[in-house]
Amino acid sequence: MFCASCGKEIADNSTQCPECGAVFATASAPEAAGAAEAPKAPSKYDTNVGGFIGEFVKSPVKSILSRTEDSYWLWGLISLGAILLITLFQYGFREYVGFGYGFKVMLALAFAFAALIFVIFLLQGSFKLQKKSLPSVVGAVGLSFVPLIPLMLVSIILTAIGLPGSPFTSVGYIISALIVYSFLQNNDEEPYTNSFWLTAIAYVSFYIIQEIFFRVIAI
Repeated sequence: MFCASCGKEIADNSTQCPECGAVFATASAPEAAGAAEAPKAPSKYDTNVGGFIGEFVKSPVKSILSRTEDSYWLWGLISLGAILLITLFQYGFREYVGFGYGFKVMLALAFAFAALIFVIFLLQGSFKLQKKSLPSVVGAVGLSFVPLIPLMLVSIILTAIGLPGSPFTSVGYIISALIVYSFLQNNDEEPYTNSFWLTAIAYVSFYIIQEIFFRVIAI
């Protein structure tokens, strides 16, 4: 390279000319190395399913309530989707009802899940709760049903061997309601009261919508 001041040839990457003493900057490190690749932005979604399962085994409620940010809406939908599929197969393999009946139950349950989510989302302000975004509500409600999945599987096994399995499913819905109540309570200006009533109304709406749509579909 040549000195920009006196024109004397000097060593590459020199910071000062040995002849005239002119000081000049060299190329920055990334440029000298061929412009190192910029780091990739972190993923918007948490994909550590194994970590969630490990935490869930230790503390189911805590593991779910720690994942109620907007980015977990997909987790919530996956949880609800798993329950819908289990519901379909739960009835589908019963000879006296079949997949047609199972599909009707699954479809009614899907409408009920949607009603549960939108009742909670739309009525937050009416109950003086700090408003959560729709993706956050989807994630919290969906993940609240994760404990229902193993209980449904237990129910299927018990039913298959001639034992009553419905109580296990009922317990799963109760656990879901308690988790959603805890989720809402974190933003309740009047602890216990508003979050309790919103949870109660939401799950009553869930049951009513499921019954209505099932009867409509069954006609």
